[in-house]
Amino acid sequence: MNTDFQQDIINTFIQDWTKCQLCFISELNIFNGNVIIKGYVQSKNNKKIWPDFSQKFLKIEIEFLNVKSIKLNLNGEIIYQISGFNIIDLSKNGLENINYEIEDYESDSLHFYCQSINILKLEQVNFDGEIDF
Repeated sequence: MNTDFQQDIINTFIQDWTKCQLCFISELNIFNGNVIIKGYVQSKNNKKIWPDFSQKFLKIEIEFLNVKSIKLNLNGEIIYQISGFNIIDLSKNGLENINYEIEDYESDSLHFYCQSINILKLEQVNFDGEIDF
């Protein structure tokens, strides 16, 4: 289940989704050369404030397989706000076992390469003034 980052699945929740709309990381696990990121996604389009807690979020769990050259610089918060998350498609570059580059282009808090990406869970959530991370 790895078709263009499962764009069609996400579009059922957020129609103007782009790959750089992960706004919070609640958990990051590294094991056997793989990374799982759990977090919250929200559309940035047409918003003066982002993230906007009065609007819907998606709770997401993303698995990155065969990770290479991982660099993390997280500040130890329980929940980490990320404002420049991006997934770059490198599949046409001909690199062995590297099809994606994952980065935080705003604060350089994470960077790595991987072979494939799977969305493990997606759930729409609304916050009523408080976030339960």
